[in-house]
Parts: sequence; structure tokens; C-alpha cells
Amino acid sequence: MYRLKANAHRALLPPYSLNAGFLCNATEVPGAELESLSDAREITLFDRPFPARRDFELWVDQTFQIHYEPLDVARKNLGLIADEAIENAEKALRNGDLQQAERLSGVAISADGRRVEPLAVKAAIRRKQNNKADERLMAELAAPL
Repeated sequence: MYRLKANAHRALLPPYSLNAGFLCNATEVPGAELESLSDAREITLFDRPFPARRDFELWVDQTFQIHYEPLDVARKNLGLIADEAIENAEKALRNGDLQQAERLSGVAISADGRRVEPLAVKAAIRRKQNNKADERLMAELAAPL
């Protein structure tokens, strides 16, 4: 989400897109609604704002540490998290710990949604659960990747 510098009581929320440095199609909400969304735990408001910077990514790691870093650095760091989560999800799957494999594959997807491996783990879990419909869904989600 973005807040306006001139009026911090106005915020712009997703869904939106960024195009050539411009925020497009965001939904504007007043401060009262922002607080209501925060109280309902629909959004998280940080203690201090982060000035928007082109080609930067804001993300929160598994220990709830906040990172605001250049996009290439963020992708590298998130890729390392995804790599580790995939490796551990595959181990958990081999050991029959489907709950842990499910959790770790979700971590990997959150860290890097362009990876096919966590969807393959999820498909294998669905197969072990004899859930053919969700197994096919994982295959459909993985197809573009």
C-alpha cells in the first residue's frame, strides 16, 4: 500500500499495477478505513513509512524482519529462502510429514511464486491424499511455469 506524502491520511491499496514508475488503478481509502482495516488485521501498518523507491521491494521474512532493498537483492534473498524451503519440503515429503511439506512448499511459493518445485510438492501431497482434483489443480498452476 502507499500513502500520500502530502496527506498521510489517504492511502492507495491493491489491486494496482506499477507502470513506468506510476501507480495505476489503486483503490484510495481514507484514514478511518485504513485504521479499520488494520484493526481487522486485513493490512499491517508499519511504525515508520518507507519512502517509495523505484526498483525496490518491501518484504517480511520468516522472523518478521522487514526488508526494503533493491529488487535484484530482494529476489536473490527470497530465492535463497525458496531454495531452502523447497529442499526441506522435499525431505519432509520423503519422510511422510505431509503437514510440514505443505507448510514449507507454501513458504517457497511466498518467497518465489515463479518456481515449479513447490507446486510439484503440493501435487505429490494431493496424490498421497488421493485428492485427484487438487492434484490436477497443482498441475494447471504449474503449467505456465
